[in-house]
Amino acid sequence: MDLSSSLEFGSSQLCANCSGLQLDDETLAKTTGVRCRFFDPVFEIEDSFPGLPGIEKSSQQGCGFCSLLRYTIVSNDGLQDLTYLGVPVGSGELTEMQFRARYIFFYKSGTSRPASIVLEVYAHFVSYGREETFIFAVEAPLGATASHLGVMPIPREQVLSTNSVAWIKSCLSQCDVEHAHSHISTDKRFVPTRLLDLTNDPVKLVECRTDGVYSANRPPKYAAVSYCWGSSEDAVHQLKTNTRSLPSRFSGIQNNEMTALLRDAIQAARSLSVPYLWIDSLCIIQDDTVDWEKESIVMDRVFGNAYVTLCPLSSRSCRQGFLQRDCLRASIPFISSRHPQCSGLFTVRSRRAWIRDKEEDTPSGLDSFTEDIKSSTWIRRGWTFQETALSTRIIFFGATAIHFLCPSWQRTECQQEPQNHISQIRGRDRLSNLEVGYGLIQIHTFLQKEHFLPYVYEAWKEMVSVYSKRLFTKALDILPALSGIAASVGSHIEDEYVFGLWKSRFSENLLWHCSISGTTPPRYLHELLSNLKSNVQGAPSWSWASRRHISFESYHRVAGNYVVTRAHDETHSIQFRNRVDKNPNGEIQITTSISKLPSTLHTTSDTTCGTKMLRYEARIGEEYLADCMMDYWWPQEESDKMRMILLRSAEISSTAQDEKPCESLLSDRDIATPESIGMTSFRLAYGLLIYPTEESGTYYRIGTFVSFPVEKGGLEYFRKFSVDLVSII
Repeated sequence: MDLSSSLEFGSSQLCANCSGLQLDDETLAKTTGVRCRFFDPVFEIEDSFPGLPGIEKSSQQGCGFCSLLRYTIVSNDGLQDLTYLGVPVGSGELTEMQFRARYIFFYKSGTSRPASIVLEVYAHFVSYGREETFIFAVEAPLGATASHLGVMPIPREQVLSTNSVAWIKSCLSQCDVEHAHSHISTDKRFVPTRLLDLTNDPVKLVECRTDGVYSANRPPKYAAVSYCWGSSEDAVHQLKTNTRSLPSRFSGIQNNEMTALLRDAIQAARSLSVPYLWIDSLCIIQDDTVDWEKESIVMDRVFGNAYVTLCPLSSRSCRQGFLQRDCLRASIPFISSRHPQCSGLFTVRSRRAWIRDKEEDTPSGLDSFTEDIKSSTWIRRGWTFQETALSTRIIFFGATAIHFLCPSWQRTECQQEPQNHISQIRGRDRLSNLEVGYGLIQIHTFLQKEHFLPYVYEAWKEMVSVYSKRLFTKALDILPALSGIAASVGSHIEDEYVFGLWKSRFSENLLWHCSISGTTPPRYLHELLSNLKSNVQGAPSWSWASRRHISFESYHRVAGNYVVTRAHDETHSIQFRNRVDKNPNGEIQITTSISKLPSTLHTTSDTTCGTKMLRYEARIGEEYLADCMMDYWWPQEESDKMRMILLRSAEISSTAQDEKPCESLLSDRDIATPESIGMTSFRLAYGLLIYPTEESGTYYRIGTFVSFPVEKGGLEYFRKFSVDLVSII
């Protein structure tokens, strides 16, 4: 739904409801030593979703903010965001909506003027029983109003000014000279199969090894592009190389054939004096399966050897350029109540609705870099995850500014000091929130000699947890789009990679669970089994890649003043077998203790209170046996066929309240002693819940369990059962 073409967002005309959004700067005078302050304007609107007819009528009558608000909610982007947040926008159910608003002033320590101001509009979907927050950045043209309020200036429309180009070049040069890391992979023999030659007009596709682009030990200087194709409707307009068009691509590509994004990428590369460009749609033959597979497994070297990666954050699709900012905004009149002579306009610019990460309670007052990353479509797409991870230097073209990122620091245009955040992960057990939460992990930095091997395995679990939340146009791409990272990590740890898991860590890598944050798991077992049988994501049921939104984090990491540590593999063996002629084609054979689920599963308070997992309780009579984390909502059917298989155990011990728990109870970082393993009455048990398939002797994974050593639970219970071999597909 393209609503923007007929709406006047810049209008300062406001309807009676929106006129209450005018800002009272008396709030600014009351600030002493606070981090933020609030101002609630007189703004209340009632309407109905999905049409918002009242707001639509007001926007047609000229209200700039009503136009912006309606676009924010019911445009294609808005509906996509609401779907991502779990709002049932496709249900067709009409619901009343109630709107209210709040200004939030954010202050830096020791200052009396705001560092930034945001407008939050709270939308209550009455029938859905939920409230979502829509966030608008407050900005103003350079002048008295901007200076008085302390708001950020409106980002300039032209992105690549002479000063901007000079700034980017200085970042690259300074990185070359000052940083110990290499800005390019040390594999001097590698060169992409094809590149776009930008040295002449028209640009043309070249075969690097046959067209004189590559010479021994002198790889070509090229930029790679990490971007979003967009929706299927957008992708139709993508300029591609296929078998039929390949000869013409070698002859030349005319400017009028290109999408807006491609034209801007070429202009950006040329302005940085980079003679070649790699972009997937043209450098991979899109209808040639052999070529596509060959190229997809060398993405680590394509992006790792690039001089720089260009990332158009502000572009939502291949049809949208990024060198001209076209942010949608509404203007609001301002007259100072403290200094009446100070008057003018400020603007509110829509950020993406999902920018507030509910899991982390991310504040609205974000810095420019964080805002541009989190409010982009790019950060949610599957393929862009590894493109960032494999790149050594990235130029982000954001909605508010240009940003530079390398393994040593991050810089933002017009800011004085670089932000040294990537190097902060060294010496820490876990990746920082920035790298994990935003998916900005740079593999070249993390895979350093000073990182112990267990930390790399822990990082992998955190990475795939974030990655599993990414969106894919084709579900089958989930593993191919991670293959470059897997190749890079695999060469470092010298381990075998199998359907997203590492073979030497099978027993702990199998213990992921499904999160219900931002996704809807199947409601019933038969729905889950149907999904697994069709194998829509190209992975067996025991692989995290067969699901969406998974996590290795669990509520049972700490229980009261107790921590779990000294993990131990309880299996006798785990073997992988490739079933080439069958679907799904990956089977693991586990020799371990196997027990029948002793009863139906009982709901717990966690099951119904919006927690991150679906937790049920297995009991023997009225006594506790285990907590079960299921891959679907209502496990009340055919529980007599379910089996519990033991994978790992861990010791539970007391600790002081302020002592931090072991970073991962499932890892071997704290080695269990023979004595502690023998004391089964004090050890927890972990394992999988499985269900028989239609194929005799094989099972699907349908959940995980943890059994605490209380009542009937703990390792001792499971060691009473016979050891047998079970096959899971």
